[in-house]
Amino acid sequence: MIILKTLEKKLQKHKTEIESWLAQEQKKVIIPFYTSVDIRNSGFKISAIDTNLFPAGFNNLCPGYTRKASELVKKYMANHFPDVKNILIIPESHTRNQYYLSNVKKLQSIITQAGFEVCLGTMSEEMEGDILELTTAENEPIILKKIQRKKKKLIACVDEKGIKIHYDLIIINNDLSDGIPDILKDIEQSIIPSPLLGWAYRKKSDNLGYFEKLIKKFAKIIDMDPWFFTPMTETMDNVDFMNEKNIHSIAKKAEILLNEITAQYKKYEIDEKPYIFIKNNSGTYGMGVEKFENVEEILRMNRKIKNKLQSGKGGNKVRSILIQEGIPTIDRYQNFVAEPVIYLIGGEPTGGFFRLNEEKSERDNLNARGMKFNCLCFHKINEYHNKFDTDCDLNCLAMLYLVIAQIATLAAGYEQNAVQSFSNHHVLKN
Repeated sequence: MIILKTLEKKLQKHKTEIESWLAQEQKKVIIPFYTSVDIRNSGFKISAIDTNLFPAGFNNLCPGYTRKASELVKKYMANHFPDVKNILIIPESHTRNQYYLSNVKKLQSIITQAGFEVCLGTMSEEMEGDILELTTAENEPIILKKIQRKKKKLIACVDEKGIKIHYDLIIINNDLSDGIPDILKDIEQSIIPSPLLGWAYRKKSDNLGYFEKLIKKFAKIIDMDPWFFTPMTETMDNVDFMNEKNIHSIAKKAEILLNEITAQYKKYEIDEKPYIFIKNNSGTYGMGVEKFENVEEILRMNRKIKNKLQSGKGGNKVRSILIQEGIPTIDRYQNFVAEPVIYLIGGEPTGGFFRLNEEKSERDNLNARGMKFNCLCFHKINEYHNKFDTDCDLNCLAMLYLVIAQIATLAAGYEQNAVQSFSNHHVLKN
């Protein structure tokens, strides 16, 4: 069953109503400063499968979107931080990843073009002095300066006279998988996103819960089953992959989920074999993710797979997992298996890219070794007809990608509101 043609008509019919609904929903929450959303499109189902609140990859966006991104940054700051002039960006500490450094440099450029003074500060322990000079993947220079704390304020850069600069705002581009460093605790400067949204505290299931509620509203507008837009998911905490009793508990939940997916496939006459992913409930970089075609594979998994599933970023042990419906991708870009990743600033799309992987199938996790990226330029979407393998109207497909990404970002807004209501960090004002 292919739903894209049905969706094409419904999106065109309800376009104004959808836009109005999104605008009303955005007034109910504080939208995150920036997000990236991974999307999977199987032809019979399309959904967000991951929402990142500390997105890397700005260097993979279409260069034509830099100006738009800067305009959205300027708009966001005017709405939430009107007095901000100086901004400190704190990136990840793995400063030897040149592609990640390209992302940091692009992010710095976007915010600088929005009219702000921007410094890159680092908490890296590799530094011998106060300045770390590195190069990006494009061999461009990038300078990171050592962050210091003075009472309840962070300082790093100095001006031409050697006077230390006061920062009005700190932007985190570090997912804080290891927790909140002491240097960031109880400071007076505003921080976005909240450090309490780092992966040491955040769970994907939280975002998914809000996402499902919003999808039900969206599905009601276009009169479709919300199942077409959400992966069926089970959550399990206190997991130990080296404990056979735990493995059997996981297998039992997986069996129930596979039966439920099978029932949906039968209901909609979908000629596909259901499968699932087991994934880290608090993680990134595609770590702690494994595909399973059936329950027997779970029961027979070897030590190598168990070690993979229980190892998160920085060697952190996985304790909470999602058992989630697999959504195969029919998206292809120049014959590569592909999936779109959409970037948003203040909840407004600012471009994206296709994640490609020639080493993986349409049923696999593409965020793995062998992945490549290709710009997804919405302003010239019709030029993709000879590259992008689909019989759906590309403008319609692009609109669907953007709507799904906006809904996922709205869900992140609800996450942010919940965190800020229990924290002493700066709370944004509408």
